[in-house]
Amino acid sequence: MLVNLTDNIILPSFFELEEKLRELKSNLDSFSEELDLISLTLLRESFIDAYISWQHVEMFNIGKAEEIYYPQKMNIYPSNISRIHLNMTKVDLDLDAGQNEYSAQGFPALDYMLFGLGDNDNEIILTYSNLNNNSLPYLIILVDKMISNTSTVIEDWKINRTEFVNSFGNNSSSSLNMLVNDYVYYFEKGLRTNKFGIPAGRWALKRPQNVEAFYAKNLSKILAIEALKACNNFFSGKGKLSNNIDGDSFKSY
Repeated sequence: MLVNLTDNIILPSFFELEEKLRELKSNLDSFSEELDLISLTLLRESFIDAYISWQHVEMFNIGKAEEIYYPQKMNIYPSNISRIHLNMTKVDLDLDAGQNEYSAQGFPALDYMLFGLGDNDNEIILTYSNLNNNSLPYLIILVDKMISNTSTVIEDWKINRTEFVNSFGNNSSSSLNMLVNDYVYYFEKGLRTNKFGIPAGRWALKRPQNVEAFYAKNLSKILAIEALKACNNFFSGKGKLSNNIDGDSFKSY
């Protein structure tokens, strides 16, 4: 079961995310050279592709990911707009400085930077054209940091893959134990509570501004459904390399 989940789902999902992030970086480089609507549209499309891909790895907060607070640095929402603008003015910016920086980076920060930095597309492009506000350098820093953090997590999986799949005991530190606990926690908190319950007001007042990808306007439902699909696939052992055939999984166990 651990071999199938690791080799057929976890690692391919991370590889796909890394590929999508590098495509995002490539389109960001093009946008930096040509600040126009065409390049902005392509940049946004690659952002959406990467964000969709992220939904398939967010549940794996294990090992190096947990150590470096990878999920928090990639997808804490809503984004902290005041912190983002403050960071643009810093000459000694350190996105690893602490938890106050979590909501000023990652996908939610990119959501604001690409869709919410102005009232319309022309205003957003003009903002990036203004060299005095450091919006473009900050956008580049954000994407580079996402790629760097993802590469760090992937390298850790590669190094510890064999040890991970052989750790199937019932003690609290075994791979199987951590994987089950993280999966259940993500399903209840990351998926159910954050993506649905809080914005919909399940436990308090409705907070529609707390949806994922608030500034893109039409993306949060797509991401939530993709996350649910990822959870279903993982539970059923349906991997990216097996032509959607169920393998050994929580379901079969």
